Amino acid sequence: MVASGALDRDNPRLADPWPARMSEYRGGVTDKSQLVLQLPEDAFVDFDAMVAFEDSLIEALGQNHEVDGHDIGSGEINFFIFTNAPADALDVVRGILPGSSVAPSAIRVAVRAVDSQDYELLWPEGDTRPFAIL
Repeated sequence: MVASGALDRDNPRLADPWPARMSEYRGGVTDKSQLVLQLPEDAFVDFDAMVAFEDSLIEALGQNHEVDGHDIGSGEINFFIFTNAPADALDVVRGILPGSSVAPSAIRVAVRAVDSQDYELLWPEGDTRPFAIL
């Protein structure tokens, strides 16, 4: 279920602020990057709710970032966003994440250069599990 509560620095369910190192991904990155939002498949009550969330991503991110779709599998939903400014895209996304229906620790956000297969996990900080698209 997409909830109206936003995940942000003031949300008491979010123990830590978004990573400080996001500043290195802010504005004007020379190479295009892919930002991946990974959520548990049960974050949405049904397929229509997931599509509505994806539509809200497309609308919110506008012309500056490209939502390249999603995939569903292995209990996860991945949303793919191409951008030259991953931190700026993440700032926009933060306002529309289904924060009240998903534990913040279940939301994983990673970035990679489009010419690389290696993802850097941005959220949650301190998570040592490998980030993978299954």
